[in-house]
Amino acid sequence: SPPVPSPSQLARFLEYAETELHILNATAFEQRLAAQHIGPDILPEIDDKTLASEIGIPASDIVHLKKGSTVWWNGPDAKRKRSDTGQSSASHPKSPTRPHQKRVAYEKRYHDKGASCFTGPPMIAGDDDEDKDKDYDIWYESTEHQKWLPIPRG
Repeated sequence: SPPVPSPSQLARFLEYAETELHILNATAFEQRLAAQHIGPDILPEIDDKTLASEIGIPASDIVHLKKGSTVWWNGPDAKRKRSDTGQSSASHPKSPTRPHQKRVAYEKRYHDKGASCFTGPPMIAGDDDEDKDKDYDIWYESTEHQKWLPIPRG
């Protein structure tokens, strides 16, 4: 029988999408999908235009996410509780050499109105390459403030 949808399944599915479907930065879409109550169980039913315009998912990733969500949802990983495995069975096991690192959602906003999303570890002072002629600004999604904020220079 299919599992009952839960918030942790979206995070686990997006981790699976990054590792197994090779969708770069799939976890960056987690908060926007969750805000629309879109999980892996209903993802194939969501209009592509909505996923592209409201969530910001590129067209090729939409196709892979929709196909992959059906496979994942009907597979064993969707039925496991996080405490059963700690991670998806498709992921690398945790070990002292591979500790869990916090991931932050970033958005590179180009001055000509385009944008791209990515995830990575938290930035620290000095990470900026001080290139003043950049044609973009980088913003991060603050979970504390529940909004996107610009990354300060330096």
